[in-house]
Amino acid sequence: EDYKKALAKAQQAGDKPEQERQLRNLGWAYRQENDIPQALSAYNNALTIAQSIGDQHNTASRLQDIAFLYSHSIKDLAQAKTYSEKALTIARNIESDTLEANILRDLGDIYHRQSAYDQAKQYFQEALDIAQRISDPRNEANRHYSLAKVALDEKDCTTLKHHISHA
Repeated sequence: EDYKKALAKAQQAGDKPEQERQLRNLGWAYRQENDIPQALSAYNNALTIAQSIGDQHNTASRLQDIAFLYSHSIKDLAQAKTYSEKALTIARNIESDTLEANILRDLGDIYHRQSAYDQAKQYFQEALDIAQRISDPRNEANRHYSLAKVALDEKDCTTLKHHISHA
């Protein structure tokens, strides 16, 4: 309710960045309530605004929010992959390491869920490399855990032990 009021205020003021922010917040709130159609609508509207004002970071972030809905709520991994790949291209173009690593993680998760282990490992490893390069120990440990899960599914005990010891 507060997000809707803030959105209305931003719309009256013609404040596009604030509109995008409040639509993102609404999308998150709807997602928490498991109202996926409303979440998707809010994220798509936020995406449209981010694109219209040339905000590449938020464009990539909203694409990733939409990908998350397709991956985890709608269960359409092909759509999730499409949105994530678009987001990844933008994140790389704007050289946002953290955003890129998050998108790589999500792509790794999509491929892992499809049992496409080689692709999953590739994306998780790229995310791990970024986490190490930018000195992000939490995400570094989480990517070791992601790689360990793939190794477990592949029944690769040596690799599993390696990644668990670093997680």
